[in-house]
Amino acid sequence: MVIGLVLLMATIQARRSGQSNVILDGVAFVAGGVSSGGRDVIDWADRMKRSLTSGSEILIDRDRLAAENGQLKLQIERLSKIEADYINYREILGLPKVENDRPVVADVKFWYPSLESASVSIDNTGQKILRNSTIRTTKGLIGKVVIAGPLFAKVRLIQDRDSHVGVKVLRSGTFVGTGILDGQGSNKEPLLHYVRPELMLAPGDQIVTSGEGGVFRSDIPVGVIRSTTLAPGGIERTAVVAPYAENPVTIRTVIALPPQSGADTFEEKR
Repeated sequence: MVIGLVLLMATIQARRSGQSNVILDGVAFVAGGVSSGGRDVIDWADRMKRSLTSGSEILIDRDRLAAENGQLKLQIERLSKIEADYINYREILGLPKVENDRPVVADVKFWYPSLESASVSIDNTGQKILRNSTIRTTKGLIGKVVIAGPLFAKVRLIQDRDSHVGVKVLRSGTFVGTGILDGQGSNKEPLLHYVRPELMLAPGDQIVTSGEGGVFRSDIPVGVIRSTTLAPGGIERTAVVAPYAENPVTIRTVIALPPQSGADTFEEKR
């Protein structure tokens, strides 16, 4: 009876004072000297110590997660401020407007291959995807939306004969030059045109979008140069480009990036 009362009072005092381990160690010492039955009390004290310690660890984890959550909120606020400033500066400089929308993930529904054309239809339920949206996979660019309907959006792939994409050539991340990537048909790899003849293109050079023209966002991976040739008369260099993206026949999901507005595209001028 006395021991039980002592235990109860010790528990209350341990929880109130925050000195749980010291008080419970004292209880265990006293219990050990009272009788052989004090061993049960010692076990109880040990269990209480572990329980209280575990509770303290949970509180520490809670405080740590709260601090990390606060840091993430600050990072999001900073990134939002940077994005807003970027859009504002583009407007001041008269550059094409960047729509402040989020990318949309869509499923590929149909594939339309032919000798010259190459296109797919993607799910557009709710008209989330607009005309001139840039379409890519996680690996690289595949094309742009040419028709946007209430249920489906038709994507012209970069292999299509009517596809023309402004691109940059990079070598180990260093800018080499610019050109236009033209489609050659669904069964052929795109061809890089309009590159100055003095630029020594080489197999392995990386191709990314230039961002010029108002449709395709800049610096989207496109492919890698497979081979190069000097056009007749030495007026330009051309190169066959192997796309980074998967074979269009095997693509099941794509990412739609909202279009930039305020500028005509190279394709529409042709």
